[in-house]
Amino acid sequence: MLTCSFVINQNRNVIATFTSSPSLVVTVVGTGSVSAGSGAISGCDSTGVNCSGSYTLNSSVTLTATIPSGYSVAWSGACSGSNSTCSVTMNSSKAVTATFTINSYSVTINSATGGSASSSDATVTSGGSATLTAVASTGYTFASWSCTGGGTLSSTTTNPTTLSNITAN
Repeated sequence: MLTCSFVINQNRNVIATFTSSPSLVVTVVGTGSVSAGSGAISGCDSTGVNCSGSYTLNSSVTLTATIPSGYSVAWSGACSGSNSTCSVTMNSSKAVTATFTINSYSVTINSATGGSASSSDATVTSGGSATLTAVASTGYTFASWSCTGGGTLSSTTTNPTTLSNITAN
């Protein structure tokens, strides 16, 4: 409580001014966490612990997502986008949701003349695996696999026409 004291020897008008302390509530969906550059929001995760705080009116709060390897974040509510940080202007109470999802990668098999190739899965999540199989047409023999997009092919099998446990990273 704050007080204002003065001597009353004439009529006085006294004004008490109040400012709001808007609250910020963060909801986390999936595997990951969010912290604010200041205030009570620290290590907020899907359990809901440390996920709200009051801030000075019109202050700017920067939220930072800690994104696990192989995951992505999408912001909604008072934030939008997919960067690891977002800023919220606290001109009123706000709510933000950070949704963490595991990344998925497509497996596209292209076969040249002389055979066919297939994958056990068309889409593989980060850290997941697929089995690739090549079948040579009559009069052809399998020569090799090649990989585009900066990856390499390795396998847990010794049969060169079947690659299994190919890991998406």
